[in-house]
Amino acid sequence: MDDERTAVEGRTTVEGRAGDAGEGLPEGFLVRHPVPADHRRLQVALAGWWGGLGGDAGALQRQLLVPRLFLQHFAGTSFLVERPDHTLHAFLIGSIAYHTRMGFRLEPGDRTDEHGVPVHRDYDGPGLDRVSFVRDLPGGPGAIPPVAAP
Repeated sequence: MDDERTAVEGRTTVEGRAGDAGEGLPEGFLVRHPVPADHRRLQVALAGWWGGLGGDAGALQRQLLVPRLFLQHFAGTSFLVERPDHTLHAFLIGSIAYHTRMGFRLEPGDRTDEHGVPVHRDYDGPGLDRVSFVRDLPGGPGAIPPVAAP
């Protein structure tokens, strides 16, 4: 499949950070930024991880958390870890730093995690805690941009 071939050809360690990003990993493991062609691999992994928790419905819910657009727009702040045989070991998509650099701020939650990040308990349902961001738009809430007269 072209997507899989492209993902394999695109394997490179994270420039300037390979030592930091891969610190503590066993020899032969590769840390790299994802490419859109990795999407299929992530979807397969998400379906099977956590022991297939929730059956097909659970797999779908996990897969919906990582749309392809994340690999297009958050690749620079995301990482994949591959085993020596090139199978997927772990991944991290996006980061809080990306969103704050884009002008978003963390919305206060009802608790903080072990890193001091505000979290909304059960945001997407029981046990599905989430971080929420807010960004003020020019003109304030509900503002309608001016339209030029014909």
